Amino acid sequence: MARYPLVQGTWVDGNGTVVSGGTVTCYLAGTTTAATCYESETGSLLTGGATTSGTDGSFQVWISDSDYDMSQAFKIVLSKSGYADRTYNNLYLLAAPMFAVEHETVGTHKASAFTSMVDDYTTASARAYIGSTTIGDALFISPSAASARSTIGAQASDATLTAMAGVSTSADTFIFFDGTDSASAATVSSFARSVLDDADADSVRETIGAAPNPNLIINPTFAIGQRGTSFTSATTPANSDDTYLLDQWILLSDGNDIVDVTRQEDAPTGGRYCIRLDVETIDKKFGIFQPLTKSVCSPIRGGVASLSFAAKTAGSGKLDNLKAAVVSWNGTANTITSDIVSAWAVEDTNPTLVTNWTYENTPVNLNPTSAWATYKIENISIDTASVANVGVFIWSDVTDTDAGDFLYITNVKLEEGAVSTGMSALDFDDGYQAEKCARYLPYFADNGSGAGILGPACTQSATEVFFQVPFLVEARSVPTGIVASNVAHFNFLRNGSNKTSTAITFRSGSSTRLGLASITIASDATLYPGQVSFNSSAGYLYFTGCEL
Repeated sequence: MARYPLVQGTWVDGNGTVVSGGTVTCYLAGTTTAATCYESETGSLLTGGATTSGTDGSFQVWISDSDYDMSQAFKIVLSKSGYADRTYNNLYLLAAPMFAVEHETVGTHKASAFTSMVDDYTTASARAYIGSTTIGDALFISPSAASARSTIGAQASDATLTAMAGVSTSADTFIFFDGTDSASAATVSSFARSVLDDADADSVRETIGAAPNPNLIINPTFAIGQRGTSFTSATTPANSDDTYLLDQWILLSDGNDIVDVTRQEDAPTGGRYCIRLDVETIDKKFGIFQPLTKSVCSPIRGGVASLSFAAKTAGSGKLDNLKAAVVSWNGTANTITSDIVSAWAVEDTNPTLVTNWTYENTPVNLNPTSAWATYKIENISIDTASVANVGVFIWSDVTDTDAGDFLYITNVKLEEGAVSTGMSALDFDDGYQAEKCARYLPYFADNGSGAGILGPACTQSATEVFFQVPFLVEARSVPTGIVASNVAHFNFLRNGSNKTSTAITFRSGSSTRLGLASITIASDATLYPGQVSFNSSAGYLYFTGCEL
């Protein structure tokens, strides 16, 4: 509850002499009903709404907002014996500041400009006295402080704004809050501003020169192809479903010979290689998959990860539905089912995964185009219970394709964290990537001379030669098999004579640092040392069983 002054004035006659003992009565506007009013802000109720001017001619009338709202109009009547009565009608609380009432003898009255304005307040002529506008009128009759602020577009007093207004600022400073409704200024350098104006995390890292996060993917640009760089139904290995082709990448498809696979020299700016998937059998889904060992994916198991890659399409334009997912395996660690798709499903329905594999994000169409673009799936929670291994699956979810439609993919990155940080120099370092791939596929090829040495050997019988092949890097696990270019591409060299192999056999071992094998040759002495070498520049040999 609050009281407001309706009138506060001094009663003087035409000679400037104060008029004391005059009666000042307050009525509701346009009536003779006495208003409920008070002698001061804290004073007593005025009986009959009347008060008396003091010895100095002063008088005042106060109204309480518990009795009337701000839209109520009032009337003031001044009366005293020997003087003509004077009436001031349609007074409002916000339209009645202090004023002097000049009152002469009976029959003569001289009023100030303000009293004339009060008389005529509801008419346009009132504005002429004080230059008021319609906004001014609205202020005069505003029923509350909030209404008045609304009229002029003002904001209420606020402790937070007051605190900010009290801070002394200068160049290269900003205001910050050091407590509730308490503000101070701090320095912000031009360098700090260059960070603050960056639109995203990549821009911030570029500004501060931060290195990208490590990439968990091996052979992310598809540069390494130890088995070859082009695969069709006629190659070894062939372009069959669930087959490792380019190093560390498994081809997955709804059948065999769905797409030919080629390493292409085509990539976004700064890159070199990509994988190209060329449709051979129409109207089938296909994709690529890389599983990660338990140790490699340990930074993201139970945490968050982000996936990014670049892609584009060519051909009929039908390859317009590209999806990607991080998937997790909760079976026995490093003993995975590599063919992760149980059923490919209809177009735009995500494939059903086999038991123990789970999508960690909800795959959606990334809408690839004929131009290279980078796609990001960020802040993926790797939260499947008892997750042991993680993998990346990228596929075309289209079942209406034409022969000769192409999908290109490169720069695949899976990293720890809620945002993608871009590729690093190591991702494009072929030597570094080849060394990482060698842990999973110990591969050896002739050096181009047609006489490259494989390793030391010894005859175990008259026709069998055992030999060892030292690995360039330690294999992920003990090999379980061997693949050779041709059995006739190997010689046993002893005492200056060469004997050509007629068969090659993997020999079980227990080492991750060398491979054991044997070749069959024509008759020779037993337990004689020598070495096994290539006899063709096309010769190669690799040990299997180290990949997931």
